Formats: sequence, structure tokens, C-alpha cells
Amino acid sequence: MIDVRREPPSGEYADRVLRLIGSHGWTVEHIGSPDGRRPAITSTVGLCLRGHPEFVVFGCDVLEGFMLLEPLALAVENGKRFESCAELTDLSAGSERFGLISYPNSTRHLPTVNELFRREGTAPIPALVLFRSGLPETPTPPGTARRARYTTYSVATYEAMRAAARAEAQ
Repeated sequence: MIDVRREPPSGEYADRVLRLIGSHGWTVEHIGSPDGRRPAITSTVGLCLRGHPEFVVFGCDVLEGFMLLEPLALAVENGKRFESCAELTDLSAGSERFGLISYPNSTRHLPTVNELFRREGTAPIPALVLFRSGLPETPTPPGTARRARYTTYSVATYEAMRAAARAEAQ
């Protein structure tokens, strides 16, 4: 139920994704960076057909990405709804926390779901980015800076959106 690809979705690949969604209701796609300069992207494909945003996680290998996204997709399959600024206590272990943040322009990072299910002239398929919020905000050792930079940006954005939502609720 995992697809790994490096090219745009078309033909046989798109047919295979649609068959997986027809059989299982959703699938997970992993897009690696051929040159390793960008973080890999792992996302769900098919949850939008249930009226739910897709899930995406950056910087994971295939197995880790699947293991992080599968419980979320199964929860959606069982009727649960997730929203931006949600903290996911079920996935948390120790000091590591996970959260979700809205990712409104998914066309660049989720091409398959947008090519298969987005209607012409409509907004991109909505997505929620899963991130670890228990990572340090300090400089990281060489070789991990790119991954931490993506995560730190998401954490800072998440914390700002969460504070704004709390202030608005009061």
C-alpha cells in the first residue's frame, strides 16, 4: 500500500494508485529527492474523497512516513476528523510531541492527489502537515540542518496559529 516514485503521476502509475484507493480507500505515496538536496515527502492519497485533508510529512524514509501516517488515515477511515493546530497525543512518545498544521497550497508537494482529484479551476486539495514539535530550536549538527529547518519553521508557525486560535476563543 506504499508507492515510491520520482516522476509525475501518469498512465500506469495513476491507474495503480486509483486501484489501491478503490481497494483500500486510501494509499500512501513517498516521493524521494533524486539528488538528496530536498527532504523526502510522504503523504496520503485518497482521504480527500472522504472530505478530509490529506496528511503529509517531510524528511522521513518510506517506512517511518508510512508508520506515522497510517494511524491517522485509519482514524479518518473510522470517522475521526483532524484539524489544523491539533496536538496528537496518541502518537507522542516521551518528550516528543506531534502536531498538525494546515497546508493550503499542496500542488507542489502533493502532485498525485491534485492531478487525480482536483477539479479544474478549484483550490488545491487541502492537506495537514504532521510534524514533531519536541525537537530543539537550537542549531543542529552538520547533515541534519535541512530537516530541522523545515521542522522548526512548521513548529514556529504552528505555535503562532495555536496562540491566535486560543486568543480568538477567549
